[in-house]
Amino acid sequence: MLGLIFGKLKVIDRGITRNSDGTLKWLCECECGNKKEIGRCNLVKRKNATVSCGCLTEKHGLSNTPEYQAWTAMQDWCEYLNLNPKTVSTRLCRGYTDSAALGI
Repeated sequence: MLGLIFGKLKVIDRGITRNSDGTLKWLCECECGNKKEIGRCNLVKRKNATVSCGCLTEKHGLSNTPEYQAWTAMQDWCEYLNLNPKTVSTRLCRGYTDSAALGI
């Protein structure tokens, strides 16, 4: 897992705390500079995976807006159909593949 990137998180070391099931957490560094210990299962799960230290939620706080809900629904749809969301969203949104492009 060392060196792998999940969203804005890069795994930099083994953590010192454990999950409730006894497995070690991984120390991750976010692009914003914060470090956080996160369980492997939260990094690799297909839906609702942890992709930042929490700075994304704090940055925009608009996860309940219709635009954000539509964007996440499109991502889920692509995952369900086993498509690359960036390729599909490029065709659908003319290159706007991330939340910043949506003004979120």
